[in-house]
Amino acid sequence: MMRLTILLSCLLASASAFTKPQLSGVRNMQSPAVNNRNRIVVSSSNENEAALGEKMNGYTVKQRLREEVESPFRKVRLAFFGFSAFSALTALYFSALVAIKANIGGYADVPPLDEALVQVAINSGGALGFGLLAAREIKVGQGNLERIAKGGLLARLVVEPAAEEASKRTLKDYRRISRVIIAAGGACC
Repeated sequence: MMRLTILLSCLLASASAFTKPQLSGVRNMQSPAVNNRNRIVVSSSNENEAALGEKMNGYTVKQRLREEVESPFRKVRLAFFGFSAFSALTALYFSALVAIKANIGGYADVPPLDEALVQVAINSGGALGFGLLAAREIKVGQGNLERIAKGGLLARLVVEPAAEEASKRTLKDYRRISRVIIAAGGACC
């Protein structure tokens, strides 16, 4: 009992989970539109923004993180389908050897040929199916990255507001504060 008490006191003394986190770039703001409730605004330093803007294989880190947030279990599914396909291919190799041995004959430890062929069909179906699922996950992930990159390009578009005294702004400036309607066209007749 004494050892347990000493162990717990050492752990609690060194634990930082019960302390208030020190956040840099965070400030509280009072907003009269929100019934005087506190609102937290988080900002990052320019170094962090520059690191998120670095391109890797044509996409920025920020775009890859956004894709991961939109589909958080894609990597898990991809690993599961990939390892399952590899496992089925390994089983296909050994079941094909058993089928060849059953076809040749003369081996006492081999099942009949029809059972061996059933095992070959099951393993080849598993390898093909899981391989296609893994390829589909990769394709869907690439499609999402392309869509997110296109959205980033659209956010950099410069628009002119309808109000006469307003200056030109990017579409990114309008995010989360107003709905944007783009009306384009020429003069009629």
